Amino acid sequence: MKTLIRNEAVRLGLAILMCLSADAYAQGSRTIRLARKGDVIKKSLPNATNFFVKKVILSDHDKAKIKAQGSFSPQVSQLKFFYGEDAAQELVGTVLFNRMITRNGPVEVGIAFTPAGTISNVVVTRASARMKPWIETAISEGVLKNLIGIGSDALSDPMKKVSESDLGPHAYQIAKVVTAAVIQGVVYYDILFKPLQR
Repeated sequence: MKTLIRNEAVRLGLAILMCLSADAYAQGSRTIRLARKGDVIKKSLPNATNFFVKKVILSDHDKAKIKAQGSFSPQVSQLKFFYGEDAAQELVGTVLFNRMITRNGPVEVGIAFTPAGTISNVVVTRASARMKPWIETAISEGVLKNLIGIGSDALSDPMKKVSESDLGPHAYQIAKVVTAAVIQGVVYYDILFKPLQR
C-alpha cells in the first residue's frame, strides 16, 4: 500500500511538474507586440501626408521569380505594402511587415524602404516573449542599424559586422532571423512593389 501511495505521489508530482513546465513554456513562447504597425509606418514615413495600402496576391509566376531571385520560397500567399505620399503626390517611402517562423515562435519585422528601394528603417514588431531579451541585445549591438541602406544591389553579407561571440548564441540567431526577414523584404519589394511605381 505504501508503495502504491508513493508511486501515485511520484506520478502526481511529475504531472504537476509537466503542467508547470508547459505553462512556463507557453508563457515564454506567447507572441507579444513590441511596436505598433501604425507607429512604425508613421515614424518610417515622416514626410508623408497621405497613406495607402496595396495588397498583392502572389501568383505562381511571382513565387517562381522570388525563388529564382531570392533563393527562398514564399510562405505567404499575399503581402501588404503600406506607402506614403507627400502633398505633391510623390512617393516618400514604403513599409512591409514580414513574418518569419522560428522554433521559438514567430518574429514579425517592419521594413521601411526609400523610394529608391533601399532600407530606411527596421523594427521588430512582434516576437515571442522568450525572444524579447535576445532582440533587445541584437538592437543594442547595432544589428538593425547595420541593415539600413541596403538594397537589392547590396545583399552580399549584411551579417559580416556581427559575430556570435559579440551577441551570444540566442541573440545571434535572432539577428540572423531578422536579417533574413529584411533580405526577403528587399526581394518582395523589388519584384512585387517596384513594378507598381512605373
